[in-house]
Parts: sequence; C-alpha cells; structure tokens
Amino acid sequence: RVLQLRTRIEKICTTFDSLERERIVAQSELNAILDPIGKLPVEISSDILRRSLPATPSWKELSKLLYICRTWKSIMLSMPKLW
Repeated sequence: RVLQLRTRIEKICTTFDSLERERIVAQSELNAILDPIGKLPVEISSDILRRSLPATPSWKELSKLLYICRTWKSIMLSMPKLW
C-alpha cells in the first residue's frame, strides 16, 4: 500500500511539474499580449520614456520607473544618458 501511494504521489508530482511549466509559458504569452510597450521598437519606447521625464530626473524618479515592468527596466538600463 505504501509503495502504491508513493507511486501515485510521484505521478502527481510529475503532472504538477508539467502543468506548472505550461502555466509559466502561458503567463509569458499573456504578458507579451498585454504589454503594448513591448511591441514597440526599443528606439520609440526609449524616446517616449525620455520625453516623459523632466530634463534632469532625480534618482528617485528614475528608480520608481524601473519597477513598472521588465520592458521599461530593460529600456531604461539601456539608456546611458539617464544615468
């Protein structure tokens, strides 16, 4: 009986792992659909970002923007003039 339960648990864990991988892929696909900024070329996104900031943004202003999403963070970190 214990061996049967162990076998069932292993099968359930394998199924769970597979479903978790599928969920992660689906979440990534959904995020890509819902991220309109991510669909723009980086040059346009960085121009929008640059125009939305004051001439000399403070570190505090910049650091808040880093937490909006991965796309904004990546764009901001690729803009040496901001730092």
